[in-house]
Amino acid sequence: MTGGTWPKLLLDQAKKYGDKRVALRHKEYGVWREYTWKEYFEKVKLVSLGLIDLGLQPAEKIMVLGYNDPHLYWAILGGIAGRGVATTFPPDATPSETKYVMAHSDSRWAIVQDQGQVDKILALREEMPKLEKIIYWNPKGMQDYQDPMLMDFHQLLRRGKEFESTHPRFFDQLVETSKEEDKAFLLYTSGTQALPKGVQLTHQAGIRSARKCLAAISRQEDFEVFSHMPLTWFSAFPLQVGIHLLNAMTVNFPEAPETALADLREIGPQFVMFTPRQWESLVRQIQLRVEEAGFLKRLCYRVFLPAGYARWEKGEQGSLLTKWKDWVASFLLLNPLKDKLGLRRVRSALTGGASISPESFRFLNALGLNLKQTYGLAEMNPVTWQSDGDLEPESVGKPVPGVEIHISLEGEIWVRGDHMFQGYYKDPEATQATLKDGWIHTGDAGAMDPSGRLIYHGRLSDRIPLRDGQSFFPRMIEGPLRFNRFIKDAVVIRKDQVMAFIQVDFETVSKWAEKNNIPYTTFSDLSQKPQVYEIIGEAIREANQTLPEEARVQKYFLLHKPFSADESELTRSGKLKRDFIVEKFRSLWEEG
Repeated sequence: MTGGTWPKLLLDQAKKYGDKRVALRHKEYGVWREYTWKEYFEKVKLVSLGLIDLGLQPAEKIMVLGYNDPHLYWAILGGIAGRGVATTFPPDATPSETKYVMAHSDSRWAIVQDQGQVDKILALREEMPKLEKIIYWNPKGMQDYQDPMLMDFHQLLRRGKEFESTHPRFFDQLVETSKEEDKAFLLYTSGTQALPKGVQLTHQAGIRSARKCLAAISRQEDFEVFSHMPLTWFSAFPLQVGIHLLNAMTVNFPEAPETALADLREIGPQFVMFTPRQWESLVRQIQLRVEEAGFLKRLCYRVFLPAGYARWEKGEQGSLLTKWKDWVASFLLLNPLKDKLGLRRVRSALTGGASISPESFRFLNALGLNLKQTYGLAEMNPVTWQSDGDLEPESVGKPVPGVEIHISLEGEIWVRGDHMFQGYYKDPEATQATLKDGWIHTGDAGAMDPSGRLIYHGRLSDRIPLRDGQSFFPRMIEGPLRFNRFIKDAVVIRKDQVMAFIQVDFETVSKWAEKNNIPYTTFSDLSQKPQVYEIIGEAIREANQTLPEEARVQKYFLLHKPFSADESELTRSGKLKRDFIVEKFRSLWEEG
């Protein structure tokens, strides 16, 4: 059987590897638990048959809520194998956000991680009339719950086993007759400017997406994949599930989100993926560690980091002296530093979903991480991907095979390819507005350089015109600002003049304050200190030197609290809701 659907791919790998190869590895109570491809397939089969025994019908939606672990994969793939459509949403979403997605998706079934998710859904079930069953996989705290809507995950598996005993060939036939044109996944957009939309993806579109990703990362079967990105992020499913099913890579799950970095070091994967926000946070951690290190380590960093930059910029063309410096830098500085971060074995690293600052991109590649940028959409991913030897910081790479890009007269990026979505669920008007004459109108602004690389500017609606007829985008200023170790985030706007809302990096600034004997009590207190305003002012003055005069930041405001998804300033994937932030802090810039 050749895998044209997700269940067929899983069956192919289970037949090929059985108990001979580890498919999933999860840290539980401090110990790594392994599941072979045979065990993996059996769990998915029983989930699928258990749902069918409960009454799952073709195309019905199964909502899966939980942090990444084997149960999440079993539930998603089990639902898809049962001819259902799997959907998911961040487990830390507020009750109102969860209610909207579950109600909009018409989810009849919910498979969730723990008591917290159960409580959230039970409190909202009157507003979700189509919901029939909530299945949970972590029984902690659930002993006294007697609601007939609830079911333990092991009960679901037992129902699947009982169903199989009376229908021995049912699942095999189900997999064999699954069709690539069937809808498999309902992925919700991040909702930066409006309510999230449900993106309908077929087996064919998803698998083609994963194949394009697999070709781009120069993969090998022995690659270890670290699964920590929520599968709601549009790149996560093809990169954490898709390539794993296509190429039998082992997927590793952290014990919990808060232990992810420690668990990453234990595994030492060859492929890692983080959002730009996470990579930039890593850069600030490195800068902070260097600042706190002893004299010799700081000296080593300052002497040998330039060799990393030289090696990355010149590649194989560097002189013997450059290569020698690079070897010494790797031995004394770069390899030990990567080892501490759990990135020593990384052969391919990726960022996407938003823009990373060029400064952070150069820095991470100077460390030898082979970090690449990709551009994609929930509606079609990937669109572009950087290749080895062509890591231009200002671009997001060239179109992947099968993709066409057109830049409209207004500067909007239009894309089309053979792995596009099948429209927005229950929203034909939005589908027609986005999908025109076979092209996806992205709403993003960009340009193609002479070498065929895509230059991503930002959202078209964020463009800021200048008096000379030129224009700039906020990310051109925000990127250099975020590279400063004292700045965690920045939002740049223009009214009568260019202004910036700055969120300081509390960990870095607090240690700087302690070192300089500056007393403080809270984030709010520290962020408003005159001395903090001065160091942020220095960062802004430095960034301004690289900008046209009209684009320079003239006023800035330090926010008294971090940006928060719970307060709608960020999406659950970490993207800034720029319009909401500007309106929320209107009093600052109007009075300022």
